Amino acid sequence: MVKIKTKYLRNLESLQTAYSNCYGDCVGDIRMLKLSLLIAMFESGDMFEKLSKMLENSFIIDIDRDVDYLLWGNTATWYALKTKIASSGSPLSYETLCKEEKISLANRLADMMPPEPETATDYIKNDKDLYKTDSITYSERTKFRETINNLNNENVFNTTLLDYAIDNAMKRLCNTLCNISKLIDKRKDNKYYESLYKNQVFTYNNIIGEAVKGKYIEWKNRFCEDDINDDSIKSHVEEAIVELLKAGVFDEIEVNTTSRRNPDFKKEIDFEDYDIPKKKKPYELYARFRGFYTFRNGLYTVDEAKAGRLLVKLRKDVDKLEAFFTFQQTLKHAYNDIKAMRKEKEVCSVFEDIDFSKLECRFSEEQLKASGIKQHPDIVLALIDHMCDENTQKSYWFTFFVVLLQIEWIDDNVGAFCNNMKSLFDVKLDRSAMNKKRNEDCMNIDEWSEADSRTKRKKEFGLKFKTYIDKYLEYWHNLATYDLTY
Repeated sequence: MVKIKTKYLRNLESLQTAYSNCYGDCVGDIRMLKLSLLIAMFESGDMFEKLSKMLENSFIIDIDRDVDYLLWGNTATWYALKTKIASSGSPLSYETLCKEEKISLANRLADMMPPEPETATDYIKNDKDLYKTDSITYSERTKFRETINNLNNENVFNTTLLDYAIDNAMKRLCNTLCNISKLIDKRKDNKYYESLYKNQVFTYNNIIGEAVKGKYIEWKNRFCEDDINDDSIKSHVEEAIVELLKAGVFDEIEVNTTSRRNPDFKKEIDFEDYDIPKKKKPYELYARFRGFYTFRNGLYTVDEAKAGRLLVKLRKDVDKLEAFFTFQQTLKHAYNDIKAMRKEKEVCSVFEDIDFSKLECRFSEEQLKASGIKQHPDIVLALIDHMCDENTQKSYWFTFFVVLLQIEWIDDNVGAFCNNMKSLFDVKLDRSAMNKKRNEDCMNIDEWSEADSRTKRKKEFGLKFKTYIDKYLEYWHNLATYDLTY
């Protein structure tokens, strides 16, 4: 990034030049110069006061990149510019003129202005078909002459009064600059630094966003395959980390860490695979890097508050700031691709009116063990809970028994099933009636007759329960496969 002077330094240097001109060798009327200096000094004081208020809520990243506010806020810095009192005998000064000459001068200066219009609509047309006035009215010329005469009138204002006002404006400015220095060093809370980080993310996205995106796309275009796999993108992120460390972003940064973590770091990244000088002590730098980034599920995530503090420390080095945000934006592009790939392979947990990822069982471990259900008792009981309420017909509970017996998740014992359901759901089932149906009906619910509507509804209820179990097992299997992959 090209290093240019900040607007804060340019402003102060302009004031410095104007101040030096007014209290050293000057060209022109000293009162005019001092009046101009007074206005500029006052306006600069306003500007820096606004910056001071802004700093209380949000850090300004380039506020002291090239400005020493304590130095500029020292009145001695300004007084040192007073090399000598400006000569009043300058041939370009108006102070040596007599009263008549000053009046004549005002008239002669007015003659330098555009002529008076011949008519009220005296316009000329320029090359761009735009209309502009090329004259001023009589009253405007009169005001101009009066202004010049007032400026030349020592009874209106003089250098003594201007010096007093300039000194007050300068002291006001110095107090504000010293306050800015205090605010810069004052420690803030996490929200303050998070706000700084987010603001700079937006700023640097506008500055280097397209360039970083272009380089990332250029890297992707090197592949001949249609799809770039997860591991390739992670390797690209590792290369970006190496470049970040080589850029010196963490050279002057210290973070809390212990030597016991270093073996874990070597499992995360192997610097032997990359061109980074050993004198840089890559794992020491990586430990500092990890002070700002968590590493979970193979992905790095920045702590925004800590990142904000890092930006404050790096604020005077524009190259390091650019290196940091180049890495951060590369990380964003890489992880967007990874998340998109994972989204395609993501396991769907929702089936009809159930989300298996949110399905919770209200029973304790002891109750699950005593339920008599051999496989996934928590899910089975949660499904029964989901399907039943106080209005559910007791005859429908037999379908639970049939389905669980069919998949061999319970023993063929109607009495035990009835007791367990009574204990868990406080439902009193007719053991004799269920035993009779057990002996008379087919134990394969798929083969149940649909001769009447009541039997059909019970069969549909049981098949729904069976489908829920099948879909859960499918979800559970897919989830296990997905977790192993990622």
